Amino acid sequence: MYKIFMCSLFILFLSKAFAGEVKRGDDLSLEKFEYILSKSMSKLPKLWSVIDQITNQDVNIYITPIEKGLGKARGKNSIYIAPRAFIHDLKAYPEDRLIVVLLHEYGHILFNRQSNRKSNNKAEHEYAAFKYSVQHALRIAEKGDSGPIRQLVHYLPLRVQNGKKSDPHTIALKKLTKENFWSDVLSKYQ
Repeated sequence: MYKIFMCSLFILFLSKAFAGEVKRGDDLSLEKFEYILSKSMSKLPKLWSVIDQITNQDVNIYITPIEKGLGKARGKNSIYIAPRAFIHDLKAYPEDRLIVVLLHEYGHILFNRQSNRKSNNKAEHEYAAFKYSVQHALRIAEKGDSGPIRQLVHYLPLRVQNGKKSDPHTIALKKLTKENFWSDVLSKYQ
């Protein structure tokens, strides 16, 4: 019985040792951080479910002001999300699109964790992040929620069309949207 108890404690320790957290960024007041946590969990339950899945993969998610965009990834363990994603009703960013933003940033983390991927090519990084977000959104759709994949089907072609040709995001999306994989997504969810 003692061995079972010790094994259970060890497993519990390991699960906590490799879990990240949602943290307050340096430029965010404690009051605003607590407000975000108290109000947005019930308002954005699907987003918080994805946040929980990602933090369980040893990723810290910092809620902190960001100059450009709603999210960014850094290194192998950190994602930064702008407070406005949680506080404001962003008409252009419903919950399903916020999920896509978070999945995209986690795609960067996964790319950075691949030891054989030492690329400085930003378009390659963006391609991996976009592809991961599409693949994960497809898994969500297979479980009955097509919201995130429908956001991707709607917005990715617009980013290709309206993006600057030299922007790594545009280059990555042009490559992704020419693949058979993307054609299959369109045929099912467009």
